[in-house]
Amino acid sequence: MRRFLVAALCLACLSACSGRTALPPVPESEAESRWQSFERLSSRPAGPSVLSGSLRFGTVTDTRRVTYLLWSNGRPPVRLDVQAGAGPTVAKVLAVNGQLLLFLPEDHKAYTGEDDPDKALLRLGLPLPLGLADMAAFLDGHYAGAMGNPQVEACHAAADNPGHVVYQVRSSRGRSDITLSPQALPVRWTQTPGWDVRLDFDEHTRLPRKVEALLPGGSDTVRSERDACRIVLLIKERRQSEHFSPQELLLALPDGVIPRSLDAD
Repeated sequence: MRRFLVAALCLACLSACSGRTALPPVPESEAESRWQSFERLSSRPAGPSVLSGSLRFGTVTDTRRVTYLLWSNGRPPVRLDVQAGAGPTVAKVLAVNGQLLLFLPEDHKAYTGEDDPDKALLRLGLPLPLGLADMAAFLDGHYAGAMGNPQVEACHAAADNPGHVVYQVRSSRGRSDITLSPQALPVRWTQTPGWDVRLDFDEHTRLPRKVEALLPGGSDTVRSERDACRIVLLIKERRQSEHFSPQELLLALPDGVIPRSLDAD
């Protein structure tokens, strides 16, 4: 912990020497305590849950809205059903062992692919800042694990939000900034390069109720000719459940439907 605080002070000094406004340092005890609280929140027990709500996604100027039902026993396998508003189910998804199985009932087609934000779901036109299994873990409060178990390198007070602390971190997902509220909740996650994710939380459960994210055009994860991607995910209902049986987490395909791989070039 001391290493990243020393780095933060060095960054502040460099900023002052270059003529830019230096970001105020954060007391060591406060920064360490808040990060430890974040890690404790992230290690809450896993259990069966069912989430439902709406998802708006697409380019900044052209989004479509769907509703969803997401359920698991708190870890993979994870199941997701997507409906076109109040209409029929347009997609059924299973995430397990780092892979996705997707079935599109209206097209009577199925696909398999890697459960990664830049892989299968993106190729089907559904951009997300995390893979489906990690997204489900994040929405259930397992923040650090979903973000790749980040390690702090430096921190500073947020310039635009008093009381918030920005942690510069490195993880298996690369470098990013995580902004923690005074309650140690990750209210913003900025990937470098990549998504800029902002979150609202339920003050009682300390679990997300809204996720809004923007992926700028021309980044490493979107072809340069595309417009920026935007998603707005709302959790409208969150309920506990009895343990799901293996059958309730399966995604059985109709006879004759053979999945096509999305990982092939």
